[in-house]
Amino acid sequence: MPSRRVRSSRMRQLDSLGFPEIARLYVTEAGSIRRLCQILFEPRSEGERVGVAALYGWLEKNGYEGAWKLTVKLRNEMLNEAEVVMPHGFDWRKWAFDAQMSSTFARAKRRPES
Repeated sequence: MPSRRVRSSRMRQLDSLGFPEIARLYVTEAGSIRRLCQILFEPRSEGERVGVAALYGWLEKNGYEGAWKLTVKLRNEMLNEAEVVMPHGFDWRKWAFDAQMSSTFARAKRRPES
């Protein structure tokens, strides 16, 4: 599909979702612009990375740049204020052992065999 048709298809898709849903997806599921575009759009071909230009173009076209900056700020503030809740009884000693073993095995795999 030619790039002009892809872009206009993506713009229509964004129009149908609307800003509130796009903002919700970004804040609650995607966490990055690139990931949001991967969630929203099909790649043009197998293995292609979906670009972000259509999203930024749509935001600009509809006058949402300021609202988008506030959405990004909201997500960042939420992450800064978030409290990590570990499962009850999480064994930090076992975690330390497992992490060290995993790291040791990874280093051993990277070394060339003699």
